[in-house]
Amino acid sequence: MKEKTTLLDQAGYNELIKNIEATKQELNRIRLERNEALQNSDRQGWGSTDLQDITRKEEILLSALRRKMEILDNFEIIEKHNKDGIVDIGDTICTELIYQGEEHESLTFKLVASEARFDSEIKEISINSPLGNSVFGKYIGEETSYSVNGMNVLVLIKEKLEIENEQVFTKSLSIRKTIE
Repeated sequence: MKEKTTLLDQAGYNELIKNIEATKQELNRIRLERNEALQNSDRQGWGSTDLQDITRKEEILLSALRRKMEILDNFEIIEKHNKDGIVDIGDTICTELIYQGEEHESLTFKLVASEARFDSEIKEISINSPLGNSVFGKYIGEETSYSVNGMNVLVLIKEKLEIENEQVFTKSLSIRKTIE
């Protein structure tokens, strides 16, 4: 089975390369630390717990590096549409998520073509996630849906926001579809 192609913009690709290099450097540092610990274990009282912790860190880094390298095996660089009424990379949008059973929530997020950062002021959603993929390229006012773990979620794309100097402005866009 062919793996899904990961979509990245140029900035997302550059960030991935930078993250891979940083992970490799950290892995090298951990390996040096492990080798030093092995050489000095008798003299400085390094215990097996210390070596286990270092080995665990190394395994975590190797796993992260493998995942990032797999992305490089199957990715596509995409460009912005640059059309006002269409959800695009870098847009911040307001949505209404309607779950089975009529539960719903409002969600505002920035659509990114890179790994989503969790430390950003505005929530980021990757274009490669089910939600991100469902809204990318759709019109403001359009309904779309996605499935996660067998649950269907209806998404109403309500509006696109302009972010300037940390202030949020609603961008006036004609809604293509009547919202009921």
